[in-house]
This record gives sequence, structure tokens and C-alpha cells, in this order.
Amino acid sequence: MAVSERVLTRLEKKKADYTTYGFSRVESNALKTYFDLAQEFDDIQDVYQVSVGIPKSFFGLEARLYVVDPRRGGLSLVASTEDGSHALTWECPGDVDMAQRPYCAGESLILPIRGKKQLVSQLPFRPVGDVIGVLEVYPCDASDAHRVLFFEKYANRIGFSLHMRFLLQKNVEHVEFVRRLVAD
Repeated sequence: MAVSERVLTRLEKKKADYTTYGFSRVESNALKTYFDLAQEFDDIQDVYQVSVGIPKSFFGLEARLYVVDPRRGGLSLVASTEDGSHALTWECPGDVDMAQRPYCAGESLILPIRGKKQLVSQLPFRPVGDVIGVLEVYPCDASDAHRVLFFEKYANRIGFSLHMRFLLQKNVEHVEFVRRLVAD
């Protein structure tokens, strides 16, 4: 079966987009490394650590990752590059919120992490809009439009990966529930 015209058109558009983005070799390698490692690790805690580790390893930036915690009804810190300065069960600070667009808070660049629009209703919680978490990167100059664009694209990759993990976990829990019902 041949590739559809719709898919070919989208491929060409995306190729042009990446040319326009002008990502450096380091930025491109950071995105590829994230995808490789997000697929390699099975434990979601490892994926959280990879998510904050990429800005640290590739760009020398600190990072924090917050995800929606349905039990608390807000964001919870799940990973940080800082050693011991934040307990990972703390709720996020007041200057970090689930904005729909990137913004600055002090020297931090705050980026929304979005789930896949078509599948948001399948998540085990109800996000505000399609935001399932927040990535904080610092120190970062938010006036650097290229840097903001790169981290927006990076946050999108995190969103896709986490969304799929959340759905997988929900499905595993559902299968386990059905197994227990059948066993009873």
C-alpha cells in the first residue's frame, strides 16, 4: 500500500518545520536521546529522571518536572536535578502553575506538558485543558526565543511519552481488576 498524499504532505511540512527550527546538533541529539531512553526504561520514575536529566546533561541547566496528581488536584514535583533541595512529594511552588503557554518565573522557564488531545479523556484524571504537567528549566533567559522554542518542543516529547505511560498504567490496572473479578 502506498503512502497517502495526506501523510506525504505532513512529512514535507514537518521537514520544512525542522529546517526552520534550526536546532543545533546538540539540541537534535538531546531530543533523540530523550526518545531512546524514554523507550528503554520501564519504570516511570526513570522516565521522570530522564526528563530532567536531558537539560542538565546537554545544556548545564537545572530542571524540575511536575505532573498532575489526581489525589491532590494539582501539580506534584516528581523529579529534580537538584540534590536534596526539594522533597519529591512537595506540591509545586506558587509561582509554577498549569499555564497553557510557556512563561517566566524569576530565572525559570516554565513550560506546559501536554497530553495527546484525542486521548486526554482516556487519562485516569481530568487535566486542565490538555496540560498533564509542567517542566521548569533554570536558569534560563526567556528572551532567547530559540531556546524557548527548543524547550517547547522538548516538553511536547515529554508529554507524549508520559501520556502513553499513564494510559498503559491505567490499562494494566484495568486488566488486573478484571483478572481479580474472574478469579473470584
